[in-house]
This record gives sequence, structure tokens and C-alpha cells, in this order.
Amino acid sequence: MLLRTMLQNPHTHAALPEVLEKLPGAAAFDFDQAHPIPAAVDHSLAVHDLEQQVLFQQEWICVGRKLDVIWPDGEGNAVNFSTVMCLS
Repeated sequence: MLLRTMLQNPHTHAALPEVLEKLPGAAAFDFDQAHPIPAAVDHSLAVHDLEQQVLFQQEWICVGRKLDVIWPDGEGNAVNFSTVMCLS
């Protein structure tokens, strides 16, 4: 899997409970004082696995035009994005 072969950072192996406990603090501010979510949310493999299971493997409908997609294979053929197959 591409994600697992990318360079790892200090947040890559953060435990899910550790990452999730940081989220409420990021959401507690008014809009004018808001700041980004913790980096671990974007980098943790545990969060990635949870998102795959809860969001993308339940029911995910992607609506778009083939012309709007930059295909990694350069040809516009079927490409596997995580566990979802995109057809051209």
C-alpha cells in the first residue's frame, strides 16, 4: 500500500486513543481563533485504518467526471485507490 511505503514521521505509529483525545481541543476554539487539527490525525496509520473501515468500506459514492481526475497511471485506466477501484 502506498501510504505504508511513504516516509514515516513521529506520528505514524501514534495509537488511536492518543490521537482521538487531541481532537476536541482543536475543535474548541471560535472560528477566528481556530487552528489546524493535530498532525497525528493526518499521519497516524491507526486513523487511516479507521477511516478506511468506517467511511470508505461502508458506503462511499464518488461522483465526478473522468476528465476532472488526474490518473496516477497517466492513461486513465482503472486505478486502485486504497480499497476502492476507480474505473475509466
